Amino acid sequence: MCTRIFNSQNKALPVTGRNMDWYWQLSSSLYAFPRGLKRQGVDQTYADVNRFRENGIEIFEWTSIYSSIVTVLEYPSSKVSYAAADGMNEKGLVANALYDGETVFPDETTSSKPRLSILRLVQYLLDTCTSVEKSIEAIESKQYLLIAEEMPDSSAVPPVMHICLSDVSGDSAIVEFRGEKVCIYHSHEYRVATNEPSYDGQLILNEYWRFQTGLSEIKNPMPSIMAAPGGASAVQRFERASYYLNFSLPEEEDYLAVAQTRSIMGMCSQPISFDMRMMSRETTDAKPRTSRTIWTNLADHEGLKYYVANSQTMNAFYLEIDAIGTETKRVFIMEDSSVHHTARNNTASGNVADQLEPSNDPFGKTLVIRS
Repeated sequence: MCTRIFNSQNKALPVTGRNMDWYWQLSSSLYAFPRGLKRQGVDQTYADVNRFRENGIEIFEWTSIYSSIVTVLEYPSSKVSYAAADGMNEKGLVANALYDGETVFPDETTSSKPRLSILRLVQYLLDTCTSVEKSIEAIESKQYLLIAEEMPDSSAVPPVMHICLSDVSGDSAIVEFRGEKVCIYHSHEYRVATNEPSYDGQLILNEYWRFQTGLSEIKNPMPSIMAAPGGASAVQRFERASYYLNFSLPEEEDYLAVAQTRSIMGMCSQPISFDMRMMSRETTDAKPRTSRTIWTNLADHEGLKYYVANSQTMNAFYLEIDAIGTETKRVFIMEDSSVHHTARNNTASGNVADQLEPSNDPFGKTLVIRS
């Protein structure tokens, strides 16, 4: 259960926040990617196992035009090793991938288009687009066929997700995938997104809260002072996010806009060891049965700073776009802890530019020698 909030209360200082909720920690690092990287749209191991070469299936390829800072899930021992979860590029475009149980992928048997994994769509958009508008054009271009790969963690669940987009101009969009159809909800007003229902249903919730807070065309004759709804469902988190965002006054300093966004994200987070069904107490299996917030990332569109707040260490650290050099580098965030009783966490805080370490490009083009 994840939440994305685009805080554009001060239109000159937009900030995008995202809570990453999962059943356990996800192995992940924060990557600094330079321009000019040659990328491929499918994990090479996945392509080999599924006989792409033997079946004449091509992999979508591109070269990064813009540098970016990206939260990358990485689990080399799984069938698929990497996924781009969230990120921001040098033009202030932000992309977030959130779980969407209604996702349907196109039929692969009827298309000869080169394949692009949904796990790499965030990276493709950040590499090649400058805005929400340009991202929508890239998604609608039909240059590739979007396919599913398993998540790079020990669960191996299908990557059903939608993409949230926001940029420095205040523009926003939520993109859902329904087989051959792509549903795009595009408006500066679409600032809150959770996992469910589909976004047309979330817009009904949004209009309800705009009415309650006096922002809709139909004015509420009653005082707009109400108790924020509680609960852990996606719907209730959407309601809380809308409630607190709509009542928040615009901040005049960039650091306060970031702090404001993080505080609203906190109202929508799931606590550590949260188990609303209390199933774990009825069995010897201590694994959590309800997802909890494992990190929050925040993107300062105007200042081009990208923050990660680790829920388990209470530390927040950040990178600036200006820190990106000419080679791929990364800093560790956390390790998958679904199997082990202990897990490593990044305990750093503040600017971690001096902690970046050289790394291979996880989405790099793999050269295959043809016989």
